[in-house]
Amino acid sequence: MVIGTFNMRMWWVCVSLEYDLIQITKAILEDTTSKVCTLSNLDFIKRQLKKMMGKFLLVLDDMWNESPSDWDAMKFLFSFAAPGSRVSVTARSKTISSIVTTNGDLTCFSPTTLSKEDCWEIIKKKLKTEVDNREDLKAIGLQLAEKCKGLPLAATMIRDALHLKSKEVEWDGLLKL
Repeated sequence: MVIGTFNMRMWWVCVSLEYDLIQITKAILEDTTSKVCTLSNLDFIKRQLKKMMGKFLLVLDDMWNESPSDWDAMKFLFSFAAPGSRVSVTARSKTISSIVTTNGDLTCFSPTTLSKEDCWEIIKKKLKTEVDNREDLKAIGLQLAEKCKGLPLAATMIRDALHLKSKEVEWDGLLKL
């Protein structure tokens, strides 16, 4: 049974530390066409993308670049948008949030970070080793939780790495990475 149709393209692009407008635009074009884009000129890429655009949801994930001029350069994408299109940005920086949200009807999500104790709870959950009675592992585990910088994904990855490890030297080895 079809309840409704969702006639909108969706792109999820991880921006991360390396802000490269050509790479971001190429990623969107490649996702749209399902073909590798060999173009390197931004104007040519824009023209190809403009032909493909319609109504879309664009998620720019993990934006780190705080330059308003770089953000202005990216806004060309929005000029191709059909009514009802949306752009969402995830960022850890309040500066990015203010740059994005002052540019029209856009949203920016700033994920909150966890406390060291919450990260420690994630790390010790589902471990094969009972760590609450092991002061040696608990001390290292709390240091590892601190290294997570409040990011639940980092805590989960540490937990997965320690899943079957019960020796202090193994935990200490991960801490020193």
